[in-house]
Formats: sequence, structure tokens, C-alpha cells
Amino acid sequence: MMDSLELTTNNNQKQIQNDAHPGNKRDLLNEWYDKCSEKQVIHSRLSALNRNINTVLSYITIGLTSFGTVFASISTSKEVNINSTIALLVNAGVHFVTLSIQGLKQISKFDEKGHLHGNISNDFSELKKSIEAQLILDDVNIDVHSILDTYNSIIDKEPSTRACC
Repeated sequence: MMDSLELTTNNNQKQIQNDAHPGNKRDLLNEWYDKCSEKQVIHSRLSALNRNINTVLSYITIGLTSFGTVFASISTSKEVNINSTIALLVNAGVHFVTLSIQGLKQISKFDEKGHLHGNISNDFSELKKSIEAQLILDDVNIDVHSILDTYNSIIDKEPSTRACC
């Protein structure tokens, strides 16, 4: 008797046949373990990348804001002779760049994406532990359906890995 299991990845469906032979269940679990390992690494790297981009942009914003504040204070001082037009242009330029970076951070949501990829990476890690637990069971007690359900629920909430961030 053949049971049919579906492993859904994004929009592609792969039909996997799981007959009564116990070795097939182990092969199936090993295949899923490898896929979970690959996806865990991908999402972990994307999480780190997004968080690093967010951190770098935050430091740049802090630096530019500090520079703009100090420059504005110095340029208004009577002791320093800076052309007011140049001071105004420099100050406006610094604030424009700072606001542009803040807008980029807000639109791109690097921090949010970093957390999301991190959570999905953790979900795949937990699933790998579940697969390992199934692999030490007797062949009769292996439950591929629970692993499949968990895998599909992670895939359903998995963010895209195609775009840079």
C-alpha cells in the first residue's frame, strides 16, 4: 500500500512516495534534515546580514547627526569665521543625507527582516532536532507526518531568500 506525502516548498510541489518500507521513512527524514540544514544556514546568514546593515546605517546616522550638530554650533559661533552660506549648505547637506539614510532604514526594514530570518532559522533548527529524535526511534514509531506538518508550517511563513536582504 502506498501513502502519498506532499512536501511543499514555496510554490513548487514535490510528490514524495512513502511506502510501507521503513527504510524509505529514514531516507525521507534524512533528506528533510539536509534541506532544513541548508535553509537554517541561509536564514542565519540573511539575519546577520540584515542586522549588520541596520547597525552600520545606525552608526552612520549617529555620526552624521553628531557632526551636523557640532558643525551648526561652531558655524554660529562669533569666534569662528565661516561663510554663512557655506555653513548653511553643509548643514543642510548633512541633514539631507541623515534623513535619507533614516528613510532607507525605515522603508527597507533591515532590523525587522533580520529578526524574521533569525526566527525562521531557529524554527529550522528545532525541526532538525525533531528529525533527529525521530531517527532514533524504531522504524514502526517514526512519524513523518508530524515532521511534514511542521516543515510545511515553517515554509508557509518563510520570508523570501531571493532578494539581497
